[in-house]
Amino acid sequence: AQGHRQPGSTFKVMVLMAALRQGVDINETTYESKPLKFVDEGTGTPIDVQTYDHSYGGSMSVFQALVKSDNTIFQQLDLDVGPEEVRRAAYDLGITSKLCLHSNLQTLRLLALRLSQMLRFKDARKRRPRNRPYPLGLC
Repeated sequence: AQGHRQPGSTFKVMVLMAALRQGVDINETTYESKPLKFVDEGTGTPIDVQTYDHSYGGSMSVFQALVKSDNTIFQQLDLDVGPEEVRRAAYDLGITSKLCLHSNLQTLRLLALRLSQMLRFKDARKRRPRNRPYPLGLC
């Protein structure tokens, strides 16, 4: 098993969870895979998102983007499902920090990093011999 989790991959879970709760069909909902650089009109937040390897696949479904780990598709999905819903999903996944309401991939990556740190802590606790249960940060 891989010992480290990637924050950019973890944030996708939060966005996907929010989308599925809204009934988004991940096989039928499509976006254009492309570099994103703009200011979110609703919040004034600068958006600058690219794929890890700077390759783009054109139009693809959310499911295809999940398989390809395309951050640009998930940023667009994030904007459509809304920051409140993504924030709710983050809380449900165990994030306990106060979260601001804006659609910003960089903020989601920080949240995902916090979640991955919590999961690493949880994994470390599992490997430790123990005589009694330990409280964990995730439900």
